[in-house]
Amino acid sequence: MPASEPSYPSVWLRPRREPRSALTRDRIVAEALRLLDAEGAEALSMRKLAAALGVGTTSLYWHVANRDELIELVVNEINAEVEVPAAGEVPDWREATRRYARSVRSGIVRHRWVVSELAHLVAAVPGPNLTRTTERMLAVFEAAGFPLPEAESALNTVSAYVAGIALSEAALRGMLARHGQSPQDWLDELMRASEDVTEGHERLRTLTDGYAGLDPEQAMDDDFEYGLERVLDGLQARLVAST
Repeated sequence: MPASEPSYPSVWLRPRREPRSALTRDRIVAEALRLLDAEGAEALSMRKLAAALGVGTTSLYWHVANRDELIELVVNEINAEVEVPAAGEVPDWREATRRYARSVRSGIVRHRWVVSELAHLVAAVPGPNLTRTTERMLAVFEAAGFPLPEAESALNTVSAYVAGIALSEAALRGMLARHGQSPQDWLDELMRASEDVTEGHERLRTLTDGYAGLDPEQAMDDDFEYGLERVLDGLQARLVAST
């Protein structure tokens, strides 16, 4: 960004500029997302993005001040993929929350580069798509009977659980992809190493022995669903106790 331009803490706080050529902010964001999904966060630079778009690097700075602003825009783009039923669209608040949670998880795993850009998920100024999904989920919890401040706490609790599981899964899948392995390859290696690793630890030995013949994809789904239901059980108990 030119030195004469004012500095803004977030792309959402800086006035959007009209394009001066065929290059638009939407094109920049779409190409950045493609590069991130294909090559990971470490491969994305303003210079590489400009080359992929067939423009000079300075052309990008008309639309975004720096890489951090670009990541904000891309994170907003993937937040548009999150499924959030409108209040009343799904009668059961738990089912609405399940749909939201599953959608967030699948998005993080699908765009696993977000593991390397965690600060933009937790500390950045919320973009319009995150704002929209947050407003809708607050409405879901409020309609279920949670007062608005507690609806926020309930949403934060669900989101923290989902992010913790999904980011760990995305990191694992990223590591496996870098080594040309599948989840099944990883589980097979784990089973081969388990005899030595669990020596003298009977409970762990019993658990790892139970992994034999397990479908790791299904196991990850089952573990996620189990934890999600326990979070919802806790919120349900709180809702019942407060009425």
